Amino acid sequence: MGGSSNSSFIPKRGPSNRPKKAVAKQVYVFTLVSYVLFFAVLTASVAVFFYNNYVTNQLENEVVSLNNAIGEFSQTELTEVKEFDLRLQKAKERLENSVSFTAIFSALESDTLETVQIDDLKIERFSDAGFEINVSMVTNNFDSSILQRRLLSSNSIIETVEVSEVTIQPADQEDDLNQVDLSQVNLNILIGVPLEAIPYSAAPQPAPVPELIDPSQNIPSASSTEAEIDEEEAEVINQGEI
Repeated sequence: MGGSSNSSFIPKRGPSNRPKKAVAKQVYVFTLVSYVLFFAVLTASVAVFFYNNYVTNQLENEVVSLNNAIGEFSQTELTEVKEFDLRLQKAKERLENSVSFTAIFSALESDTLETVQIDDLKIERFSDAGFEINVSMVTNNFDSSILQRRLLSSNSIIETVEVSEVTIQPADQEDDLNQVDLSQVNLNILIGVPLEAIPYSAAPQPAPVPELIDPSQNIPSASSTEAEIDEEEAEVINQGEI
């Protein structure tokens, strides 16, 4: 009975070599993105560091070059250059504000009625704002003065038209037969013209036209020219012998 107590119904198995299953490693997207961002930030930091050093060196070199140039440039020459630059700026400003007086006279000529006569004309410039033209006109009736003002106001270069004074002088002579109104109307008109309305523009110079040779003119031939030269040489020899 003692032998039966050591016996077991479970069959005994020897050690068996079972194949181990390979466990797949999981790669998380967040980890991959973190690695990419880390290396990108690291690369950018290194690039910024080197670029900062490059820019700093360039700035220092430019400062040294500027100091050397300032040291080589004398104060007297610098003053002369500043004065010359100031004159250039003033000359440029004057050229930009140049005007054409021809446009003013052309406007007055084209917009003056036949019954109106200009008795006096004064032109005054107010800095670079514009011109004030004081025109004294004479006409034979009051209607012409009103029409003259309207005609000047319609001109494109004239900004303001103001009639400052109107006087009517009766004529010394009267024609009772024809009953002609011989009265004289004197009016003073102030005309404002802005500078931008009459800019000066130089007219282009025409190119020189080459002179054309007229084929009808007699051009000496080579034989006749040689004959004339021979005659002149013969005269010179004869004079030498004499």
